[in-house]
Amino acid sequence: MTCTSRTIHCPAAKPNLGAPFAQWRQARLTEARSILSEAADHSITLVTLAALVVADQSDDDAERARAHDLLRLRDSSPLHATTTSTFRPGGAA
Repeated sequence: MTCTSRTIHCPAAKPNLGAPFAQWRQARLTEARSILSEAADHSITLVTLAALVVADQSDDDAERARAHDLLRLRDSSPLHATTTSTFRPGGAA
């Protein structure tokens, strides 16, 4: 898989800003994990944001996979509705 800036977990897409950024990143990841551990006590918007942070910032593949699963569960739009809004009648060129 090619690593681009649009890839959810792409170490090459993250700038190396040194120790201050690493400390900030770790603090945000810890906060996101805390929110996900008490998801029932938080709004769906905050839980979604926390799942996005974990999916993007975590170094643990299993943790990222669980965050992606949570995001998939949260997305209540049926696939046909998403496809219909993305592709116009007549199909691809």
